[in-house]
Amino acid sequence: MTTPRIRSLHRLCLLAVLALPTHAALAQPRADEEEKPWEEAQWAPPASFQLDKVRTFRLEQTTTMEFGIEPSTLQVGADGVIRYVFVARSASGALNVLYEGVRCQTAETRIYARWDPASGWRQSTGNSDASWQPLNFRGSTRRQMFMARAGLCDGPTPNNPPARMLDELVRGKPELR
Repeated sequence: MTTPRIRSLHRLCLLAVLALPTHAALAQPRADEEEKPWEEAQWAPPASFQLDKVRTFRLEQTTTMEFGIEPSTLQVGADGVIRYVFVARSASGALNVLYEGVRCQTAETRIYARWDPASGWRQSTGNSDASWQPLNFRGSTRRQMFMARAGLCDGPTPNNPPARMLDELVRGKPELR
């Protein structure tokens, strides 16, 4: 013998089960609404930047290099790429200035251009510079990997706003302080 309360519970469970496929179907993209492939936005190195405004940070304890980003150049594009002017200064004062990007979603980096004080920006053409490279703790993208982990990215997304990114690079992530 089934009580009215049990029948109500059965109906409620049946309705819930019937609703699940409908909800799942709504979450799926329709065949005619396929995701568009990612396209990189147009980019250009900043027309100007100020070396005296560079905010420095430490990535590794064993290096004598001073690293930094010029704050006015740190931006997140509509394509999700974090672009900035990066400055590396050796103990002797030699400078290496790059315009580069990090794409958190795919854990990749790219060097767009190199700055020469005599001639300005020169677009990168070398194979490892001109194309997107996977972030890695070894090799040529080691520094960008440390930067992504230290403040640029929050997992697969940019750690917006840019002021927070820079603050976490300079001071460290709150959970690691």
